[in-house]
Amino acid sequence: MFDNATGRLDHHVRRDFMKYAGMGSLFAAVAGLGWTQMNKGPTTTEDTENLRVMKAIKDALNTRDYKAYERLVHQNYVSIVPAEPQPRTVGLESNLNLVVECTGGSGALSGFHADYKVEPVAYKSFVFEHWEVTGKHTGVFAGIAPTGRDLSFEGVSITKFSDGKPIESTVFYDTGFLLRQGAHLART
Repeated sequence: MFDNATGRLDHHVRRDFMKYAGMGSLFAAVAGLGWTQMNKGPTTTEDTENLRVMKAIKDALNTRDYKAYERLVHQNYVSIVPAEPQPRTVGLESNLNLVVECTGGSGALSGFHADYKVEPVAYKSFVFEHWEVTGKHTGVFAGIAPTGRDLSFEGVSITKFSDGKPIESTVFYDTGFLLRQGAHLART
């Protein structure tokens, strides 16, 4: 399940998480992986601090405070989004450029706002999140040309921490819903 040598979830856990994530339930994903302590809240000081950092990152994105984002995220941060044509973004600077592109006023989603559908869960050096993003579709997003309409979608993330900062996130979002919504928005 968890490889202590590499600090990574093995591919079976990621596959199972994707299967459960497709059901739209972080609780189902965590429970399906056998981590029943999720209802007990954070079990260590590290868990509590990791949750605090992830919430601060969400707040920084919502307020477009990119300096705070830079302070909170590990210099070697890697973002993995299997649904994207380029699924891996490496390094803080590249990820910051992507964040600005998506959240900025002239970016893909003006008025970007992220919120939790379910309170995030921390386990060992991981944080599991189930979130929803909303915004006005003002730039190319997920391959969909801008429509000027309101857009919303949800997803889940597995984030690995190192030295008190996120170092790797794997993000799964409901691409089918997003594409259907984009196609619908383009027609109306």
